[in-house]
Amino acid sequence: MSLLSASSIMNGHNGHNGHNGHNGHNGHNGHNGHNGHNGHNGHSAIGLAGAYDGLTTAALMTSRDGIMGRWDESFHNPLENNLNDADNLEKWSPAIRASVITSDLIATTACSDTDDSDISFYHQSIAIENSAPDIDIQRLAAFKRPTHDVFKAQLQYLRIYADLRGDRAHEINAQLFDPSVFYAPLIGLFPAQKRYTHELIAMLQNVSTSIVMRVKHGLACKRPDTFSAQIQPIIPTPGHGALPSGHATEAFALAHFLMFFLKQANGGGDTAPNLNEDNMESMLMRQAERIAINRTIAGVHFPVDSVAGAVLGQTIAHFLLAKASTDVPVKAGAFDGTKAPDLDFNYRDVLTGDDPRIDWSDVGANEIDPSPAFTWLWNKALAEWQ
Repeated sequence: MSLLSASSIMNGHNGHNGHNGHNGHNGHNGHNGHNGHNGHNGHSAIGLAGAYDGLTTAALMTSRDGIMGRWDESFHNPLENNLNDADNLEKWSPAIRASVITSDLIATTACSDTDDSDISFYHQSIAIENSAPDIDIQRLAAFKRPTHDVFKAQLQYLRIYADLRGDRAHEINAQLFDPSVFYAPLIGLFPAQKRYTHELIAMLQNVSTSIVMRVKHGLACKRPDTFSAQIQPIIPTPGHGALPSGHATEAFALAHFLMFFLKQANGGGDTAPNLNEDNMESMLMRQAERIAINRTIAGVHFPVDSVAGAVLGQTIAHFLLAKASTDVPVKAGAFDGTKAPDLDFNYRDVLTGDDPRIDWSDVGANEIDPSPAFTWLWNKALAEWQ
């Protein structure tokens, strides 16, 4: 999961190259950053209020005393900002924008168990009429947890995929924190370009992480190494549940989201990827699949974890597209992990519904309330490509 990738854009834009905390040991532009990684814990010195070093603070005090003269009660007269106006987001720092928009998006979601699923992901529309809330709930994804026998049947794939560790170890380690960098060369997006697009991607990653962690918590599935001592993962086993795979969720959410975003930037198009050609759409999906499979190669996920992650990832992407006022119908996915225990992960079968564990249904775009704040960021990012 790319928790640090979200931090790098929200809390220290382009800080990964050391600009906002180079080596960090003096703390000046990355207070307590130590190695300066994105100014982590320092939030680019004065972003998120932050702190100056002691020398700068003392110098500012004496400088003010030397230049201010008498207090003459002459004040500026700034214009008031509009109430609840999405355009105010342009006045805030990226970190504050991220907090506002994340709160706006997550506030309309919920997860709960139901009669026909172990856990479901919902969108809630809340309207206030005559001081009383009117709540409409729309289910977007439902999950049934695989049995222990299903996980045991999947162990065969862990043995087979382990043969690829020598070829994929460098990718696996590079994808630990920020898989999104593997999409940048496909679409022509690099750190010095298109600041709002970077923020938009970080927002998708942040929301995806919040949602998938809640679903993981509900399903509480064990990792492969708890079933066999012969798995021996080549990376540290994460300290949370296995299914859905967080990397698969984020990778497919990003692939679907970027595909439609770029279609919109070039005049429009639907959300169904064209997988019959070696084009950008197909490569985005294959990259997502490769990121997901790398986690099985590493020994920390079963293939079935990636199936569930691909379902949740596509649902999250469509949910966010609807939140961006795009009028995109949302594909609601139902995953039944008790079925087809011997099946591997095949992203094409997941997307088309040919995988017997998957059932897709359409939710009208009008069932999802747009977010003015997220729509603002979407439009800003889209304008960078037009």
